[in-house]
Amino acid sequence: MTAEQLKGARFFTAEAPVYVGDSLFTSERKFHPHRHDFHEFFIVRSGSLVHHHNGSDTTIHAGTIWFILPDDTHCFSATGEDALLTNVAFTKALADSAAVYLGIKDLEAAVRTRAHTTLSPHGFGHFIERIGVLAQAKADVKRMLGRSLIADVIAMLSLPRTEIVDPPPAWLSAACNAMQKEENFPRGLERFIELAGKSQEHVTRSMHDHYGQTPTEFINTIRLDRAAYRMRASTDDILSIAYSVGFNNSSHFIALFKKRYGVTPSAYRRQSARIFAQKG
Repeated sequence: MTAEQLKGARFFTAEAPVYVGDSLFTSERKFHPHRHDFHEFFIVRSGSLVHHHNGSDTTIHAGTIWFILPDDTHCFSATGEDALLTNVAFTKALADSAAVYLGIKDLEAAVRTRAHTTLSPHGFGHFIERIGVLAQAKADVKRMLGRSLIADVIAMLSLPRTEIVDPPPAWLSAACNAMQKEENFPRGLERFIELAGKSQEHVTRSMHDHYGQTPTEFINTIRLDRAAYRMRASTDDILSIAYSVGFNNSSHFIALFKKRYGVTPSAYRRQSARIFAQKG
């Protein structure tokens, strides 16, 4: 079957060279090979499916990100369960701009060797949130947010790979997923250890081996991202937000927030307000 070529002119405008869309794949849906005249990446949000990409077949699951170059041929087939994907399509010019920002001269060579990766449970949640912000932004803001997101994906795929470790054990993945919930992350390390059902020493060692961070760093990242979301989505007092996500020391919260986002919480809220005010 000849692969259909999708044209970027269907999706982009001069003001918004990036497009975000969701696709639901079921066993009843027909799958046809296609190519693009633009760049894209997709992330599997739930379920699993088989990705047919340039003659190779790979079963992919929630958290998988895959970068598609112009003229790659690909399509999907079902595995028996529904799957939800989010596609982020963008012009060659925007892709090249993100690559230049990273100091990459040959984008195709950088991502051709390693076109896909899988996010950790927490990284997945944060990434989905960023896509949501991009999808809702007005055209003139989409360019800035899109380039930032694209650059991060390129960096994930092009940075030198360290030695591949075994996937995290089921008990650790379950505990990390459970800690994303509102009833758990404010309760901190003690709750994480309780959910894991292991000793603190065992949990600490396993987090280092599989996620490269301590349990406290993992928990604080969840708290900070949730605080940032609430600052964007509500007018609640910043310190009240900090306490609600589990920080009992305002100075510590501000220092950690600035380290992660590059600005103080109050400056972050002002910047976010300017971005979202443009959405009208």
